[in-house]
Amino acid sequence: MMHRAPWKGFQVELSPPDVKAFAVLADNGAVTMSDYANAMGTPLSTATHAVERLVAKGIAVRARAETDRRVVRVQLSEKGKKMERMFKQMRLEMGREMLACLTHGEREIFLELMVKIARQGKPGAAKRGR
Repeated sequence: MMHRAPWKGFQVELSPPDVKAFAVLADNGAVTMSDYANAMGTPLSTATHAVERLVAKGIAVRARAETDRRVVRVQLSEKGKKMERMFKQMRLEMGREMLACLTHGEREIFLELMVKIARQGKPGAAKRGR
């Protein structure tokens, strides 16, 4: 199943694995292929294929490190960075729309609960208590 990017001016089809690969790059910036594979939670060969798909779509770029030419780094291209900014803006607008029906007090309670939930997912949360 392919998803057509809803961003104005972009005609990019992203499969669910492409979306994950894009998100990992957006979250991690310029990384080595090994670090990228670790962040993806996949073998290096699988991560390499994911990067190849993003490079072919113009979303990512690969470059050799200046200090060690054996090291390949991958990062979002300018097109990919623009897509990331547009995606973040869309998510922000969607969040605002979803919260618009809540009163100020309800939004405060909602945010307190979200912080509590987010803390629970962090390493060591069980030791700290709730």
